[in-house]
Amino acid sequence: FKFKYSNFKQLLIDFSFISPHPDTHFKKYIIDGKYKKLFDKYILPSIKKEMFGIDELKKQIEKNNIYGEEAEFFVLEFEKKRLTGHSKIEKIEKISDYHVNAGYDIISFETIDSETLNRCIEVKSFSGIESFFWSRNEIDVAKIKENEYFLYLVDRSKMNNENYIPTIIQNPYENVLNKDKWKKRIEKYFIST
Repeated sequence: FKFKYSNFKQLLIDFSFISPHPDTHFKKYIIDGKYKKLFDKYILPSIKKEMFGIDELKKQIEKNNIYGEEAEFFVLEFEKKRLTGHSKIEKIEKISDYHVNAGYDIISFETIDSETLNRCIEVKSFSGIESFFWSRNEIDVAKIKENEYFLYLVDRSKMNNENYIPTIIQNPYENVLNKDKWKKRIEKYFIST
């Protein structure tokens, strides 16, 4: 029980609906047997809707992988259209399949006159509000590559529109991390001794 439900927890204890788990190492409660069917029929379905179990997590990861893959192919085609007429257009490629720790997904040319592959593109897929997760490795590579590093933010709901242009951010280390426009939240820490 979260703190905000402490009054409700106490009510359930007072009416003997739940009692502390017999093993005191667990900080959990058990449902009285005479209320088990009632709990299973009316309360458990609501709890299951709110819980995010391992199966749901696997499905979400698979869905995110599919979204990411679709967005990467979209950007690959977008780049080929943007650089139509480039003499080495076949060199533009999606490297994320074989170079997973590169820190970006696609290598391309900055302009139609560029002779070297000098545009490193990290693709992020989103729906609704522009938002994305950015790994430590991607951030480190963005810092090193500076103006050669680009974030392409692809709105899944618009990428099938013929003239859709994703949000393109050059040097996101400076233009995302160091700008107040973007809200940032730390999701996890690496901690060691």
